[in-house]
Amino acid sequence: MIRKDIFIPIVGIFVGELLMFFNLPTFGFFIYNLNLLLIILMILLLTLETEMKIYLQGLTIIMLLRIVNFSTPYSGKVLKYGIMILPI
Repeated sequence: MIRKDIFIPIVGIFVGELLMFFNLPTFGFFIYNLNLLLIILMILLLTLETEMKIYLQGLTIIMLLRIVNFSTPYSGKVLKYGIMILPI
């Protein structure tokens, strides 16, 4: 059985990705940012075991990379931004 302190952020990521898939990126990133704040508050305020904090920090990194990926301008020219486009 999955614990609820990791289940809620995973569902938030899933809902955000679904909204972006259905061409609603504004609502998707609203859910992403809300989820990001929720995870940070969970790490700071709740008494969690170290392993759970590491999992939550990993989810935070995944969401931050997705936000940076979406906000990076892309004009179709790979050479314009060079190495910025490779990890995305």
